[in-house]
Amino acid sequence: MEPGAPDQGPEERARLLFEQGVEAARNRRWEEAERLFSQSASIVERPSALFNRAIALIELKRGSEALAVVDRWLSIAGSRATPAEAQEAAELRQQAEALLATLVLSVRPPDARVEINGTRSPASGPQRTLRLDPGASELLVTADGYRSVRSRVELLPGRTKELQVELQAEARIGARSPGTTAPRPPQPRRKAVETRSERASSAGALPYALLASGAGLVVAGAITGLLALDADRDVSEACPSRQDCDPSLRGRRDDAVTLALATDVLIGAGLAGLGTGWLLLELGAKPSAGSAGSASSGSPIFIASVRRTW
Repeated sequence: MEPGAPDQGPEERARLLFEQGVEAARNRRWEEAERLFSQSASIVERPSALFNRAIALIELKRGSEALAVVDRWLSIAGSRATPAEAQEAAELRQQAEALLATLVLSVRPPDARVEINGTRSPASGPQRTLRLDPGASELLVTADGYRSVRSRVELLPGRTKELQVELQAEARIGARSPGTTAPRPPQPRRKAVETRSERASSAGALPYALLASGAGLVVAGAITGLLALDADRDVSEACPSRQDCDPSLRGRRDDAVTLALATDVLIGAGLAGLGTGWLLLELGAKPSAGSAGSASSGSPIFIASVRRTW
């Protein structure tokens, strides 16, 4: 506000912040745009400011925040939204979800409390499905009468990770005979379960291994091929007609045939390995429907238009 200007009411301040956010978004200054739209909505919560903030959050790859803002927009706009707006909001929500990772957490006892990065998770029960931002997350699992378990998990956008955490009961100190010592309490244990998506991730080196082994087999086939040609050349030089040859050449001729067969097998297997490795690389390069628009693929495939009218 310029010095000497009259005090602005909440509506006017929110509108000015919204317009500044629109200008920042037009120039793709998404950090600034998100901050301005957030400030505008905190003063006067208009659907347009929420919608634009969700777009900025998606551009910034902050999926969980974007999902919460889209859901807030849906609760405010409700039946007043046009079909086109509802469709754009649904697509925004899909983009936000694609940025998230999924953690399927199995806990024992089932009433254990779970904190993620210091925030209590509202989910309950023996198995909990949590949608989290990708990257490293700190988990703390606690329950009355049990030893706590703290764990660090790495999550990938669009991927699912399963984790089992079983808490161990705390040792109860009771009466015991003189001279005896209390048993050592069992250590908490954590067991991670590899999921299909993690197996796919850990198998990411498989295509390269197939390509390397395939190339090695082709090279070995080339070497045996040269040896076969050399053996065949010896036979041809000693017996050009290949008829009524000296019996002593039979061993050399058999060597040439064996080496030729080995060459065919090695080169065939090598080409198969190269082809399979290349195919796996091609398939792995194509984004799946669940990971379309994820942070690893750059900008989201769909981004709704920023609302310019407050």
